[in-house]
Amino acid sequence: MLRIRPPRTETEAELRKWREALCKLLNKKECSSQSDSTAADVATLKADFNSLLAKLRAANLMET
Repeated sequence: MLRIRPPRTETEAELRKWREALCKLLNKKECSSQSDSTAADVATLKADFNSLLAKLRAANLMET
């Protein structure tokens, strides 16, 4: 488990800056958007689902 400790500081501004930097780091992963499926058959639904899986893998949100 990764443990991250806040800096020893006396000012609220420095602590807030540290929190913002940490949030940016933790929320760094982004996935490109996936439009809603309008599939009318199983083959098209499969293609839509595989597209979603590819985007999740590309964003490192899912392992292969």
